[in-house]
Amino acid sequence: MAKAKSPKVAAGPTDAKPILLSGGNPQIAKGYGDAPVQAYLHIHEDDRLDEAQFVSWVKQASQLPGERT
Repeated sequence: MAKAKSPKVAAGPTDAKPILLSGGNPQIAKGYGDAPVQAYLHIHEDDRLDEAQFVSWVKQASQLPGERT
């Protein structure tokens, strides 16, 4: 009579500590890689920048506390 094989279970430490970054935050793996970012950039590569909106953003940023000009 042949022995029945037991299902394989992923072996690994159950109390493993996450790798911490310099600020003490845990390192999080990229879930989907760089492909979604590249797809977004490809979709918007022909978009024109609204110069008036950009100037407005710069003015607003220059008025933030702690901003030096």
